[in-house]
Amino acid sequence: AIFKQFEDFAAYGFNKSHAACYALIAYQTAYLKAHWPDAFMAALLNSDCLNIDRVTIEVEECRRMGMEVLPPDVNESFPRFAVVKGQQKLRFGLLAIKGLGEDIADYVIQERKQNGVYKDLTDFISRMNHKSFNRRSLEALIRSGALDRFEERNKLYFNIETILDYHKRQSQ
Repeated sequence: AIFKQFEDFAAYGFNKSHAACYALIAYQTAYLKAHWPDAFMAALLNSDCLNIDRVTIEVEECRRMGMEVLPPDVNESFPRFAVVKGQQKLRFGLLAIKGLGEDIADYVIQERKQNGVYKDLTDFISRMNHKSFNRRSLEALIRSGALDRFEERNKLYFNIETILDYHKRQSQ
């Protein structure tokens, strides 16, 4: 008789408990999204920052919500997506740049914290003394727009050899 009761409960109890948990999570996320949309979307983007397809979908959702997602910038970005204070804007995180690598993203930010903002492209390149800084990471920064404050993307991209030669001379 007791086993029969277990069987009857198992037919609906498991589903019912999961439905209650999912409802609670749905309520909490809806509340956060409604009251703190910028922080919510930044957290959501950070949870998916290594999945470019998800990031694309979520950035589009930010735009639908009236929120601007600013491109990455070597002088303003953090490793992850961040809320721009006092504005309905998010700043793209350096870790979300495809092909950059966590070590370079961390180094760019650490160097900026220790020695101040990068004044120009020459200053940026001369301060990139990390062993992993190479053509691939420079191309990723250029393509993403993280170096747009210094020069036009096409100009940077077509002069990449000159930039890498300069970097090689500076690091010797």
